Amino acid sequence: MVLKSATADLLLDEGKALKISAKLEGLELEMYRDVFAWRIEDMKGIRAKWGQHRIDLLEGSVLVRQRQYRLNPKYSLLVKDEIDKYLSVGIIFLVLSSEWVSPIVIVPKKKIGKIRVCQDFRKLNTATKKDHHSLPFTDQILDRVARHECYSFLDGFLGYNQVSIREEDKDKTTFTMDCGTFVYHKMPFGLCNALATFQRMMITIFQEFLRKFLEIFIDDFCVFRPKKDHLNSLAIVFQRCRDS
Repeated sequence: MVLKSATADLLLDEGKALKISAKLEGLELEMYRDVFAWRIEDMKGIRAKWGQHRIDLLEGSVLVRQRQYRLNPKYSLLVKDEIDKYLSVGIIFLVLSSEWVSPIVIVPKKKIGKIRVCQDFRKLNTATKKDHHSLPFTDQILDRVARHECYSFLDGFLGYNQVSIREEDKDKTTFTMDCGTFVYHKMPFGLCNALATFQRMMITIFQEFLRKFLEIFIDDFCVFRPKKDHLNSLAIVFQRCRDS
């Protein structure tokens, strides 16, 4: 698993910097540079031994193959750039055909000229068995992390896209557009149970540290510990990220 890189106090390489408090002297971040990602190409993904996303269908579900939605021409090049990026890092791959096909939808981001390419998985989600794994209560997390001497906050980098999909379920994520038909190798946004899959995986990976000096809400991490123990706790979390 990789974490999102921050800006800008400790220079590791040209264009690659990490922000760390001056009060935390002695943490050798050079040792853990591979745990952080600056671009999507730096993302290694989470090993399948920690779990994979499953898409278990309800009994009697009918396969649905939807046609492509009409795409606003002004987004055409932006969509192609996003698809090419996902192809280059192995998040998706090209296929000839599939029993399940969902269309894409474009969601403009607040930043002008940026979009998110999403899939309309509503029909697939309706046919999927629901995973009722719950998220932790935020007020309880806040109670557990309150009143500690030192905190570090970490953010997972494109967390969903680090999780692989079970091999027999990948074809259910097929989506189509004018430049081809594609399947997800990594878990996309919008899939039913994706949130439950990710939270369960985080609990599995970091189970032995939770409540002691670590709390996790989806892809947001909080390390809390007295100052004298804080660096060691950070190093433990970084090492587990590397191992996962």
